[in-house]
Amino acid sequence: MNIMYATDKNYAPVCAASITSLLENNRECGQIRIFLFADRLGIYEEKMTGLVNKYGREIEVIQAAPIVDAFKKMNVPKVSGSYSSYVRLAASEKLKEIDKFLYIDCDTLIFHNIEELYDRNIERYAAGAVCDGISARCNLALGRTIQDLYFNAGILLVNAEYWRKNDVLHAMIDDLNKYNLNQTTTGSDQEMINFTLYKKIYKLPLKYNVLAQNRIYEPRKMRYMIEKNDQNYYSLSEMKEAKEDPYIVHFASSTLIRPWFLNSYDPLVGKWDDYLSRSGFSFEKKEQKISRWQKMCILALKTLPAPIYMVLKRYENRMKQYYIRTCKRK
Repeated sequence: MNIMYATDKNYAPVCAASITSLLENNRECGQIRIFLFADRLGIYEEKMTGLVNKYGREIEVIQAAPIVDAFKKMNVPKVSGSYSSYVRLAASEKLKEIDKFLYIDCDTLIFHNIEELYDRNIERYAAGAVCDGISARCNLALGRTIQDLYFNAGILLVNAEYWRKNDVLHAMIDDLNKYNLNQTTTGSDQEMINFTLYKKIYKLPLKYNVLAQNRIYEPRKMRYMIEKNDQNYYSLSEMKEAKEDPYIVHFASSTLIRPWFLNSYDPLVGKWDDYLSRSGFSFEKKEQKISRWQKMCILALKTLPAPIYMVLKRYENRMKQYYIRTCKRK
């Protein structure tokens, strides 16, 4: 398996915890090669190499600073204050000898063997991805309907040969600037992937990218809140399976507060701490600063009766998407 991660020195311990969970739970795999795109990793580079070699696996550290600097000159907007999110979009150009790789966000834990995921046939697609558990109305800002699929970019099975052959990278940059994709729901490379690769993404099983909302909510209630169904998301049985036995957990939401923060109440804090410890990396936990609105949402989740919370959450999503379409993009 060819696996890609991207990180900088600030997220290196978080990335190390994810890599450790991957290596621990995929010991029986024939081959694992990790391509680590590192932006100014410093002293962590040697530690990361030692971690992977300890498991008898290969790692190639690719300096991401030149890629980041190139994006700065491309007249593209920053994502969350930096250009680092664009690195994964350039990976296919850098890994010219690789026809397929699995990109994994570093804010993840892998709990099972993922060879079956990697072996999925995506020859006719640009990538494979899991549908995102956000409101179906996020599609409206992209000119789509709420019945269309919308994917999360945290786990991507990439057909690198397709990306190179069709110059996907530059097509995405053109679309980003032409359609102001930085002003849509996530305003990131995720929007670029969903917009430019529309109809060219293979729908992967939910268990390979389980978000916080998948773990918090009962499946039927979650589908009501995000206005999704079997057609534009997953069946109730598949949601139940992913909730009970996730293969990859993605800590992308602030609802539970990510496990590397002191004020996290995520049930998987102990698991994350354990993998960090096994990695040989250390990390000083601090409290995550959250807004008053986030505090109110967390309080509502903990105290309101489920039916009331569901209705409020559904209409909060609608209001947010309405604002994006009518105000943010002006």
